[in-house]
Amino acid sequence: MRIETIGLATLYLGDCREVLPTLAPCDLILTDPPYGIGIAANPVRQAHEKMEWDAEPPSAWLFGLMQERAKNLIVWGGNYFPLPPSQTFLVWDKMQPENFSLAMCEQAWCSFKKPAKMRRLSVTNYSKEHPTQKPVELME
Repeated sequence: MRIETIGLATLYLGDCREVLPTLAPCDLILTDPPYGIGIAANPVRQAHEKMEWDAEPPSAWLFGLMQERAKNLIVWGGNYFPLPPSQTFLVWDKMQPENFSLAMCEQAWCSFKKPAKMRRLSVTNYSKEHPTQKPVELME
């Protein structure tokens, strides 16, 4: 696990199954866990090392622990997980051609009660170290 402090934020970079049990209560958990949909097998993703990092979704207990530890949650791919109903979803329009082989948008489940929001950022205008890496502007 790697820990970085940027301004008033502390970033924990590591496997959430190891990091989450060590966290004290906090204001926000922003996470992009593996969705468990087998995307690593997609040929478009083969520019990156083929791994089974998304073969299975995280266990339900992790989402329960997140809800206990954080005042607010933002969970990318939340539409795949056993989370309670929410009126707030963040939608990332990837601005990609319709015939491109990947999803044209992604959703983040949010615990707070605000209107749903959409952000349009091109999926092709930033470099990636991980095949499902989100743009920094989106995470901000």
